[in-house]
Amino acid sequence: MLFKDIKKKIKITFFYLISFIFILIFLESFSYVGLYSYYKYKEIKNKKTYTFLFENLSIKNHPFFSKKLNSKSNYIFDPFISSRYRPNSSYSKDLKVGKHGFIINGNKEYKLFDDKLIKIALLGGSSVAGTGVNNYCTISAQLEKLINANNNNKKFEVINAGIGGSYSPKQLVFFSIELIHLDLDYVVSLDGFNDFWHSYYKSNDSANYKGKAIPNRSQYQLDMFNKNKKFTTDDYQKIFPNLSKILWYSGQFLIGFNNFLNKEKNNIAENNPWLDISISVMEKKYKDFSHADFFVSNWISLYSIAKQHNINSLFFLQPVIPITKKKLTIPEKESYINVFDKKKHLEINDYEEKIDIFYKKSLKKINNFKNKIPIEDSEKFIDISNLFKDENDRAFLDLVHYVEKGNNLIAKEILKHLNNHYKLDLIDNVKLKNCQ
Repeated sequence: MLFKDIKKKIKITFFYLISFIFILIFLESFSYVGLYSYYKYKEIKNKKTYTFLFENLSIKNHPFFSKKLNSKSNYIFDPFISSRYRPNSSYSKDLKVGKHGFIINGNKEYKLFDDKLIKIALLGGSSVAGTGVNNYCTISAQLEKLINANNNNKKFEVINAGIGGSYSPKQLVFFSIELIHLDLDYVVSLDGFNDFWHSYYKSNDSANYKGKAIPNRSQYQLDMFNKNKKFTTDDYQKIFPNLSKILWYSGQFLIGFNNFLNKEKNNIAENNPWLDISISVMEKKYKDFSHADFFVSNWISLYSIAKQHNINSLFFLQPVIPITKKKLTIPEKESYINVFDKKKHLEINDYEEKIDIFYKKSLKKINNFKNKIPIEDSEKFIDISNLFKDENDRAFLDLVHYVEKGNNLIAKEILKHLNNHYKLDLIDNVKLKNCQ
């Protein structure tokens, strides 16, 4: 009799277990179909691609089977510069982040407090960080290799302070409150595109308000302290790490449904006076919504702060497509067009018109400032937007990132200006490990 009772309980338990599994499968399957249908509807309606979302929906990427989506983010929140790299993580599969939170050069850690090294910090966004190349082929890694190939017995360390998505206001703060304490001899900024991108109303990163992109803010920055901000799948993973591994599609479906019901309540402007102030500044003071004034002002502030701390500085307006006069190779053309094929909400003609305006206005304001300062200081601001114009080989990875050759050309250009100061006896024909 006892054996029969145990057998019966086992059957009941097994029945409930199988039923539970089937319910989970049903919920996940129903939610998967619902999410897929919704993204397809949005794609048709908004002419916007959701390719990356479809890839995340793939069964092979379900956190129950894969660690890909449930792994820790490579970025961590920072109260002053909004986000930065997690120490000992990876920016991409080919770019490793060291223990200090900087992308390393090659495979060695930085010796930030070695007094025998002359330290140079390179500021920028993902182009400086090294999107598309490995740790040996970033601009900072190649620059460090080239500048250390000298007969003067001077040793340099070039710190890769590039952070994906970073732009001039974040870099100004980053430098002012952190990097100046690392006994830098030089700070070098390579920028232009990301400041434009945050001014471009149609980009996903611009902080849009009343039909305008707000300067010196990103959508991410405004969302951080918005109590009515949308609950995202990233939030779901962080708050419910174990539950999200099982109810992945169901969780996303409920999040999306909740955000849909509360879409009118999301208000990024609440208690933030800068939004209206900045629009008034653009309208009344600058009479310009390109953000060029803010970009150049941030550069001037960085230059001034560096000077006060006896740190040398260089500022390079970076090469981008279509500003460059380079004759594009077929791969460069294809990768450029591919950006807009994937982002259907962006129009290539509109993008080219807007970025041309931004670069022209930025250059005008830079030149106006250069005319007001000593000649030796005016030479710190350099336009290299056409650096690749005589290059026949591929230099661009896409519209703003560079392949190894492009990084090499930029590193050599920076080296040329640094050498005006250091007067090094440089060695030619330096071989760069693991770079083409």
